[in-house]
Amino acid sequence: MTVSLDVFVPMEPDHGLGPNARLHWRAKASLVADTRAAAKYATVNALHQSGVLFPKEYPIQIEAVIHWKKGRKMMDPDNASAILKSYLDGIADAVEVDDSLFQLQPVEQVGKAPVPGVVFFLSSLQPVRKDDVG
Repeated sequence: MTVSLDVFVPMEPDHGLGPNARLHWRAKASLVADTRAAAKYATVNALHQSGVLFPKEYPIQIEAVIHWKKGRKMMDPDNASAILKSYLDGIADAVEVDDSLFQLQPVEQVGKAPVPGVVFFLSSLQPVRKDDVG
């Protein structure tokens, strides 16, 4: 049995989060903190609405789709994966698992999105429902 969760973070990845960005450390730290918090709160909201809990000891497969606003160029696959690091940290905070359990699949990118942001599809093979937890 598989448990799954869809999370939409309505925050387009900033160039400053990429591995090639040349920002002052404080500016980058602020971007990382804001992105991590947005991902955490979006995930907490999705978890609350679905009632699903992910077990802490099983891998979680994550598929991500970046929706770029009109006029924004898409990134190469390596940079697209790297730019999602702070998002994944926020998801790990919300799900309360170690992010080493995440198995990130190749990132898909879509241009000219009406609402820019990132959609994450999380799935685990060992579900736990709130009703099952003591």
